[in-house]
Amino acid sequence: MQANLTATTTLEQVRGRKYPYSKADLERWRSLVSALESIDDKHELVREYADIEDAFEPFEQKVERAVTDLDRHLSLQDDIARGK
Repeated sequence: MQANLTATTTLEQVRGRKYPYSKADLERWRSLVSALESIDDKHELVREYADIEDAFEPFEQKVERAVTDLDRHLSLQDDIARGK
């Protein structure tokens, strides 16, 4: 999802690249979200949630673009298969 696969790219090249997000980032966000449960102060809760949302937003946008691209590709393949 983070790799640009539009160019001719080998699996080894994809695996060898550095990406902005990792499994550790997802685990950290999950942990931060779980920690929200213990916050009683509403203002602190909103601040902490906003920080998580701000950190997560760029990743979320990458996922949304990847899903849209995949959906478009699958629709095209379906149209081709049906002779459209």
